[in-house]
Amino acid sequence: MQYLLMKPAFLLAVLATATTAPTWTQIIWHDIQAATSCTACETLLKSLQQASQLGPSTLQTILTDVCILSKILDADFCTGLIASQVPSAYYVLRQLSIPSDTAQTFCASVLDLCPYPPIPPINLTFPPPPLYFPITTTTTTQDNNKTNNITLRIAHITDTHVDLQYTPGTSTHCRKPICCRQYHANDAPGRSKTPCSTWGSPHCDPPLKLLHNMLSTLQSQQPHLTLFTGDIVAHDIWNTSQESVLASFNATNSALHTLLNNNNNHHHPIYAAIGNHDTHPVNIFPGSPNIPKELVDVEWTYTALTTHWRTLQNNNPTLRTTTSGAYATTHTLTTQEQTTQPSNPKIKIKIISYNSNLYYHLNLLLYTTPMPDDPIAQFTWLIAELHTAEQEGLTVLLITHIPISSKDTLPAYANSLREILYRYKDTVVGVFCGHGHVDTFGVFYRSSHSSGSSSSNGSAGSGDSDSDSHENQGHRQGKITVENNNNNNEVTVEKGEREEVIGVEMMAPAMTPTSGYSAFRVYDVQFSCGGGGWKVLDFEEYIARFPQHSLQGDSDEDSKSTTTTTTNRGKGEPVWVRYYSAMEAYGKYVYPNWAGTVPNGIGAGGGADIGPHFWAKLTDVMETDWNV
Repeated sequence: MQYLLMKPAFLLAVLATATTAPTWTQIIWHDIQAATSCTACETLLKSLQQASQLGPSTLQTILTDVCILSKILDADFCTGLIASQVPSAYYVLRQLSIPSDTAQTFCASVLDLCPYPPIPPINLTFPPPPLYFPITTTTTTQDNNKTNNITLRIAHITDTHVDLQYTPGTSTHCRKPICCRQYHANDAPGRSKTPCSTWGSPHCDPPLKLLHNMLSTLQSQQPHLTLFTGDIVAHDIWNTSQESVLASFNATNSALHTLLNNNNNHHHPIYAAIGNHDTHPVNIFPGSPNIPKELVDVEWTYTALTTHWRTLQNNNPTLRTTTSGAYATTHTLTTQEQTTQPSNPKIKIKIISYNSNLYYHLNLLLYTTPMPDDPIAQFTWLIAELHTAEQEGLTVLLITHIPISSKDTLPAYANSLREILYRYKDTVVGVFCGHGHVDTFGVFYRSSHSSGSSSSNGSAGSGDSDSDSHENQGHRQGKITVENNNNNNEVTVEKGEREEVIGVEMMAPAMTPTSGYSAFRVYDVQFSCGGGGWKVLDFEEYIARFPQHSLQGDSDEDSKSTTTTTTNRGKGEPVWVRYYSAMEAYGKYVYPNWAGTVPNGIGAGGGADIGPHFWAKLTDVMETDWNV
C-alpha cells in the first residue's frame, strides 16, 4: 500500500545539498515547497544532482534533517527511512540526465508536477499464435451440460502485513505509520486511553493470531488452492532489516503451511506473489543486472521466498522460478476434483506469478537514464511462458501484487503489460492482485484510436478505490457500449471508443485492517469439459467482525445483511461473515434473465460468469447509476 507520507519521504530520498550547514537544510526545504511546476521540478533536480557530488553520507545527513524539519512523523522514522533509501537515491542522481524522459517521469510520478512523457513504441517480440489449438479433453459434450463441468474453489488473500511486535493494550494512536506497539513508556499496556484490542485496530497492522484465525475460517470454505498476492511484512518501513523481513517470511509462511496444508488432512497448494514490502530496503528492486550488488542485493529475498513457495506448493515438480522473484507452475486437478469425468485426461491450469515491483513508481532504481525497457527481461520471460501455455492449450491465472491499472505502475510498463494481455487474451482468465487494500476491479480495453490498450477501474463491495487506480497516460479513455443477449445470458460488446474488452484485474481487499474490514475472497472457477475452457463464475467475500470494540465500524444493523460462517461469537474471537457475492450483488445489472439468489453464491446459470465483459458492463452501469 502507498501511504500519503511516502511521496514526501520518497522525494526527500533524492534530495542533496552542497554543505551540512543548517542554511542548506532550509534552502532545500524551501525548494521543495516552491516546486509547483514541471520546470521548477526539473530545475530542482539539476541543483540536487550537482550537490550530490559531495557523497552519500552528506546526502543522508541533510535529507534526515529536512525530513525532521518537515515534521512528517517522528525523528526516528526520518532517520531510518532515509538511511535505507539514500544509497539508491545517490546512485540514480549521479547518472540522471536532465532534461530527459527519466527526469520527466520522476517529476510526474512523485510530485504530479509534469505530464508523463509520450510512451515509446513497444519493443516486444510476440510469437505468432498457433495454427490450431490442442484438444485438452476427450469429451465433446456441450458446455451447458453441468455434469461435464468441474468447479474449483480458489481462495484469494493479500496484504496480510502481520506485525510481529503487535502488543495488545498499547495505544491505537501514534506518530508512526502503524501503532499498537510500545514505542514510548506512555504506550505501555494499561496506560493508554485508546488501547489496542487483542485482534487488531484500524490504525495498526494485525497480530499473527488474526492470520491464524482467518486461515482457520478460510479452510472451512474448502478451497482447492489459494492465491496470496503479496505484502507479508508490516508497514514499519523505517525499521526493517534483512533479519526482520526473514522473520516475517518465516512466521507468515509457517502459518500458511500449517493451517492450509495440514488442517483436517485437506491438502491444497498456495501460490504466492512478492509484494513491494517484502524486501529491505522497502520498494527497492534492481531493474537492471548492471546495478552493483554492493549497492543493493535482493537475492536473499528471492532465495528465501523461493524456498517458501516450494514448500507451500507441496514441492510441485512443475515449479520453474526465475532469479527475479517470479515463477510459473502448473496445477493439476486431483482425482477427487475430477470425479465428474474420470475418463478425462488430467486437467491442468497454469499459474504465473510475476514481480510487479519492477514497474513500481517508488522503486528508485528504475530512474536510470535511460530507464530499462524490460526490467530484468521479465516481459520476455512472461511472453515465453504464456506462449508455452497457449501451445499446450492451458488457461493461465496471472498473479501479482501491484495492479496494472494502478497509478503506482509506471505507464510505459503498464502499456507493455496490457499489450501482452491483448496478445494472450484467450489464454489468461484473469489477473489476480492486491496492493490497494480495498475491494475493486479493473477492466482492460483494446482501442484502434491509440497505439496500445487502455484501462478503466471500478470498485465493488466493502471498499472504494481511490488513488491506487487511474487512467494510465498515453491511452484514450472512452465509452464502451455493452448489450445483453436475452436468450443465453451472454454479454456481447458493440465496439465503441474503448472497443474490445481484453481482460480483467481482480483486486482483493487486505487482511490488514488499516483500510477497512479484514477480508478474503473465494472464487468459483469452472472448467468446461465440453470445450468451453475456464471461466470465473462468481466470488464471495468474507469479512471479520471483531469482538467487543467494533473496531472497524460494524454494527448490529450491518450484521443483519451477512451470513455468519463461524461460531466464534461470544468466545472472544472475530466472527467471519459472508459479506457479499459478486453475482448476487451485481448480476441483475448485467444479465436481464438473472434469477436472483443462487445456492452458495455460485453463478447465475445459462452461461453467466463474471469474466471481463461482466465487469465492463458493470463499469458502464456504475458510470450512469450512482446507486449501483
